[in-house]
Parts: sequence; structure tokens; C-alpha cells
Amino acid sequence: MVIKIKKKIRRFYHENLQKYYEAFIFFRKEIKDLKYLYEEFQGLKALEIGGPSFFFRSYFKIYNYLRLVDCVNFSSSNIWKQKTFDGAKNIYNFKKSSGIQYVSEGTKLEKIADSSYDVILSSHCIEHFANPIEAILEWKKKLKLNCYIVSVIPYSKYTFDHRREVTKIEHLIDDYKKDMSESDLTHLEESLEFYDFTMNKSDTFEKFKINALNNYQTRTLHHHVFDEDLVDKLHEYCGFEKIVSHKVKTYFPSIVYIGKNK
Repeated sequence: MVIKIKKKIRRFYHENLQKYYEAFIFFRKEIKDLKYLYEEFQGLKALEIGGPSFFFRSYFKIYNYLRLVDCVNFSSSNIWKQKTFDGAKNIYNFKKSSGIQYVSEGTKLEKIADSSYDVILSSHCIEHFANPIEAILEWKKKLKLNCYIVSVIPYSKYTFDHRREVTKIEHLIDDYKKDMSESDLTHLEESLEFYDFTMNKSDTFEKFKINALNNYQTRTLHHHVFDEDLVDKLHEYCGFEKIVSHKVKTYFPSIVYIGKNK
């Protein structure tokens, strides 16, 4: 009974209150340096990997300009979002025109037609892929020619990963050529050793370890650590031309990369 009540409260919060809470928390904190780009996305159709995302709703408010947003999640229920299902409609309940959800591995988007979107969105998602090059190349297939990718990736210097060394592009390329599986745990011990738990009060070593050991089901592990240079090289390798790269150091430390597919 208690569990059912908690689920109802959580659903009510997501559907009715979350957008107002975020508006309060991020009042006047919108990324003003990127506002000039909003018009580029007016009326376009987007696919978000790992959505919906508060970042695009309250911080870099791209949702307000898109015509439609579909999303992909690796499972119908995970630690970040409420339970839903493949083909669920109105996932973006805060939008007047919202799309559907695909439950699919982010590196295997067979359910989605190629060249069917104008924009690919991803916020704090690519670090959870063991094979990020494979993932981005798969996303690129779903884009029309000369269209956009908007990647928001943790700026490791200002996150709980700051004690870890930034991954080399050669490492990512090697993982891609080896066809690295998403079940890979190569970086588990490194994450456990260097994770700065003082920067994430909602996590503990024991909780993180349990989730990380079961990473294929939870996807909590940050396989790779990024700085601006690696973000640029990753997208360049995948065939994108940079429009802008913007660093966010406070509130939600991130590197915002916007590019077009060549």
C-alpha cells in the first residue's frame, strides 16, 4: 500500500509539479550565452537519448522551440525516471506537442527510421556508454543531412569525477574498434577509488558500488571522463562540425557541444 502511494506521489510530481520546482530553482539561471541559438531550433523535430531532461527544460530551454520531441531510454523503468513503456505517448508532459518513448539500447536504434530527425539531444548521457563512439554514430544515422546534435556532457573538473584522469580519444577509438559491449566494467575500480562522494550527497560508497556492479541494469557508472578537448575530438571523429562549445561551471557543471553532421 505504501509503495503504491509513493508511486502515485512521484507520478503526480513529475506530471504536475516538477516544471514549477525547476523554474524556481533555476530562476534567472538560464544559459544566456546560448540564447541566440534558439531560433536555429524553431519548429524542428528532435530525438532525445535519455530524456526528458531538466537541462533542456529549465537551463538551456531548447524544448520551448522544438516542434516535437521523441525520446529513447534503455529500459522502461530506471533510477532516473518513473515507470513507463515502449511507445508511451506524451512522455514530455510539459510540452503542448510531445512525442513518444522508444525503449531501446542507445547503440541499437533499429525501431527508428534513419534520416528522420532534425536534432539529436543528449544530456548527461554519453558518459554512461561504454562505447560512446558507437552510440553517437548510431544517433547520427537518425539525423537528416546537415542537421544538429546537442550534447551536454559532465565537465569532469567540477564534478565528482574530478580526481579521475580525462579519457584519451585514442581510448574511445580503441573501444569502438574492439566493439566494446555496454556490459563492460573496465572502469569500475577506477570509479570506486576516485569518486568524490562529498560532491554527491545523495550517494554513498555502498549504494554506488551495488549499482555499479549491476551497471548493465542501472547504468549508473561513468565509463569515461570528459573535458572540452575530448568532447570536440569525439564529435569530430563521428563526423560532426562544431558550431559552439560552451562550458558551464556552476549549478550543473557541463560542456554543451552543438554541431552539425557533415
